[in-house]
Amino acid sequence: MFIHDFVHVEQPLSIVLDEFARSVDPWLGALVSTAWLSDQEIWVETGIRREDLTPPATVTVSLGNPRFRNDGVIVPISWAGGSARLFPEVEGDLEIAACGPRRTDLHLMGRYQLPVGIDRWTVEGSLVHRITISGIRRFLELLAARLEEPRLLLPAPTVTAEGASA
Repeated sequence: MFIHDFVHVEQPLSIVLDEFARSVDPWLGALVSTAWLSDQEIWVETGIRREDLTPPATVTVSLGNPRFRNDGVIVPISWAGGSARLFPEVEGDLEIAACGPRRTDLHLMGRYQLPVGIDRWTVEGSLVHRITISGIRRFLELLAARLEEPRLLLPAPTVTAEGASA
């Protein structure tokens, strides 16, 4: 199935690209997991089993070689589906492009596979599609929030046994 969604980042392209390049690992997988878990209770209320929605403990996001343009960059992005029946494998392009001097757009264009045995034109197929689209949107929102506020990208201070920050 085809997916396409976007969000804005209220930062110039140069800042967004610097922060993305500097801070991409390992938190992209955590953003994917958080995105899928954020609406989990809503989907469970529709009758979907929690274990069918829960992403793997560690989601590995793979990035390909970036393709540069005058107005931005396109980065191939993918993650595996894992063992949860309704957590999809996603493959696509993350476009990071200028949208004026002080705003950058993040577009995710790609595809995902419906789980084996689910037909797109059934109620279950429609629900899986909505779950995936919702997860993609939430992933982009979380990514934009981190790129807008670079201090969120810094690791938390380590607390020692005495309670002092290291």
